[in-house]
Amino acid sequence: MLKKYFYKTALTTAALSTAVSVLLAGCGQSAGTGTAKTNTVTSAVSGQTDIRSSSNSDSGSTADSAETSGADSSSAATSYTITDEEIAAAYANTDNSYDAMYLSRQPGNPAGTYETVHYYSTTAGTTRQACVMLPTEYDPSKDYPVVYLLHGLGGNDEAWKDMGADCIAENLHIYQNIPQMILVGVDSVILSEGSASDLDMWGQLAAYDASVDDIVNDLMPYINTHYPVRTGRENTAIAGYSMGGRNALYAGFSHPELFGYVGAFSPASGVVRAVESPLGTLMEDFTLNEAYGQFPMLLLTVGYDDGICKNSTEEYDRILTEKSIDHIFYETEGGHDGDVWQKGMYNFMKRLFYGSAFH
Repeated sequence: MLKKYFYKTALTTAALSTAVSVLLAGCGQSAGTGTAKTNTVTSAVSGQTDIRSSSNSDSGSTADSAETSGADSSSAATSYTITDEEIAAAYANTDNSYDAMYLSRQPGNPAGTYETVHYYSTTAGTTRQACVMLPTEYDPSKDYPVVYLLHGLGGNDEAWKDMGADCIAENLHIYQNIPQMILVGVDSVILSEGSASDLDMWGQLAAYDASVDDIVNDLMPYINTHYPVRTGRENTAIAGYSMGGRNALYAGFSHPELFGYVGAFSPASGVVRAVESPLGTLMEDFTLNEAYGQFPMLLLTVGYDDGICKNSTEEYDRILTEKSIDHIFYETEGGHDGDVWQKGMYNFMKRLFYGSAFH
């Protein structure tokens, strides 16, 4: 049985059901392509056998493997230090504008590939799948930084592929010299059997909030042993929208040794106790681990018209500011929808994997 990763609050089942239903209704994905007007508000204080086939970005493929084990397994351990000056320079960039061209493959540019992989999850006690998006001209003899992508209610491991995350990453590499990266679309609903619709509201929340344990203990070891990824927080990012944004924040603050870059787009409430939530609370407070200090990048965004997660996102910004935790927060045109999340992903990815180790 899955552990519930939150503290229940004194709420009626009806209130919780309403909250989850509203989140689910707001998580429809749209592939917005218009250039958006933005208003910037910045708050910055300073060897397993594996059978795999690949395809182009217009069709899927499947990779099956034996069970993985060992949370610290790695195929490309790389260590370096990002300087305080480099971190300060990254947060000093307050440009959160958006160009719709980054959402689609541009004429003459080759396409990347993606693969559906299967791994054994000790968290769920069953085999699960993830969508791995590989960069253009992927070369297994090279090593790449990695980004784990989480969805909201109603999504799946291909949600970010469907919203063009791979196109955004590749266009940023071509036009802004951002390092190429491997993207991992996570199925954020951690169940041993059945589907989220079979569960009551608390069961659905537990299934989503177990995603961090599944990523850390099961999916990351699989990716580290099957793909040439750089390891360590300087090479690893996590991001998500809505419930996925909630869990991206939780992952970053509970595992700063693993995740240096955190993106939360319209994050749902309840990450910390200070933000009142019908969804329960994942942790007491946002606290920086002294051994790791500030995140190389922590970015939050929300739509002006988001009637679901605007208040929680603004509260997260307020708390982070009060605690002198470096971060970028901006609001943009839109509601609780894919257009806001695509813009957030663009502005997050353009700030990833910087410094002398990559350039």
